[in-house]
Amino acid sequence: MPSGMEIRCILFDLDRTLLDRDRSFLAFSAAQYDRFRPQLAGVPPDRFVESFIRLDDRGMLWKDEVYQRLIDELGIRSLTWEQLYQDFTDRVADHYVSFPNVRETLAGLAETHTLGIITNGRTFFQQRSIRTLGIEPFFSAILISEKEGLRKPDPAIFHRATSLLGVTPAETAYVGDHPVNDMQAPRNAGMLAVWKRNDDHADAPCDARFDHFDQLPRIIRELENEHSV
Repeated sequence: MPSGMEIRCILFDLDRTLLDRDRSFLAFSAAQYDRFRPQLAGVPPDRFVESFIRLDDRGMLWKDEVYQRLIDELGIRSLTWEQLYQDFTDRVADHYVSFPNVRETLAGLAETHTLGIITNGRTFFQQRSIRTLGIEPFFSAILISEKEGLRKPDPAIFHRATSLLGVTPAETAYVGDHPVNDMQAPRNAGMLAVWKRNDDHADAPCDARFDHFDQLPRIIRELENEHSV
């Protein structure tokens, strides 16, 4: 970032950054097992939940394929993958929760910065996640990979966001959890990268890191001071 340049824009990842995806999906899969318990006789609930979470691989596999593999892996014959997938489509949002202090932090940052989201995923599910969390009003632009025809870590999706928001990459910080998609990629696109730490990765190539959302405003101020004249 050039000396004296302020951070005008903050872009966010969604899953495992704003949305507590791990807690949400654990709650959903346990509830799904309970709804289909009679048809899942012989499959222990902890095995069903473990298989779903593992196959989902934190969103790296589309859910229709997750359920096709789940049916085969667990030897389920009294349900189809389509039934489980439809239940997922209908009910997963009932279990969505954000990380603590997300709404309060976004509300404060939106008073002084332009905010946006860049997320990989299917448009329907990601839009519903954002609405369910009640955070949509804070964002001036929301870019979802399926709709945009671009996916992180492609730098083009980061440049598209800054173009839409009327800022330069040098005036932008990106906040996310993934070392490649959310840290290395925005830095390659000319942005600052702020890592929301997690247990999956020992470290990430970033300009700053934090654990809890109420720390983020201070982190942004420190980055601005660090790059001031």
